[in-house]
Amino acid sequence: MENKNFELRYNLTGSDRKRLITAIAEILGCPAKYKGAPTFGYEVDYVTIDKNGTISFDDRADSEEIEKLIERLHEQGFEAEPRFEDLQMTEEEELGLGRQHRDPVGEDGMQASDVPDEGIGLVIEMPRSSFTDTSLEILKRLVESKKSLISKAGLFGSCSFVPSPHTGFG
Repeated sequence: MENKNFELRYNLTGSDRKRLITAIAEILGCPAKYKGAPTFGYEVDYVTIDKNGTISFDDRADSEEIEKLIERLHEQGFEAEPRFEDLQMTEEEELGLGRQHRDPVGEDGMQASDVPDEGIGLVIEMPRSSFTDTSLEILKRLVESKKSLISKAGLFGSCSFVPSPHTGFG
C-alpha cells in the first residue's frame, strides 16, 4: 500500500526519469521493477516512481530513510519541485497582488463599499521554472498577438504580459 501523504515531484520524463530511477536503485541497493500499464511506473523497494517522475513512499519507509534518499538525490543533481506547503508567500501574494488584508465583514456580509474602486482584473501566475527561455518568449508573443482579440471579447479592459518581480526576467 502506497503512502500518498508524502510525494516528491521531480517532473522528469524520458531519459531524465530513467536516470532518476537508476539513481534511486543504486542508493537503495535494490533493482528497479517496471510496473507496466496503466501506470508505467517503477518500484524500487519502498519507493514508487510514476511516469512523470513523482516519487511516493509505501508504509515501510521511515522519515530518516526518506531524508537520506532525498539528500543523496540532491547530491546527484536531482531537485524536487517545492511543495505548496513549503512555499513562503508574502501577505500580498496570499491575498492577491495589490490587495491588503482587511477586517472580516460584519454580520451584514459584504457591502458595496467593501469592493475596491480600481478594476480587479485577472492575474495568471506560473512558476518561472515551468518555462525554458524559448517557451517563455513564445508565450510573450502569443499574448501580444492575441491582445486585441481578448480585448474585443470584452472580458478585460486590456491584456498584457507583465513578468513578476519574483521571476528574475523582464
